[in-house]
Amino acid sequence: MYVSVFAVLFASAALMVSAAPLPNLIGNDSDHHAAM
Repeated sequence: MYVSVFAVLFASAALMVSAAPLPNLIGNDSDHHAAM
């Protein structure tokens, strides 16, 4: 059961990462990647 839930979360995360451009991700995570 937990494996299937993890698979769904991983798939959704992969879709979000592939759909969003990298600069946009860096901009959203500016607080975490302030050095960059």
